[in-house]
Amino acid sequence: MIDKNELNQILAFVSKKWTDLSRDPDSRALKS
Repeated sequence: MIDKNELNQILAFVSKKWTDLSRDPDSRALKS
């Protein structure tokens, strides 16, 4: 079981990664 701090770290990491991806004009990940 993960605790709240770990969950917050994971969420922060994922959202930062997602923001970087969505800001990247050359990103293939968002083009479908």
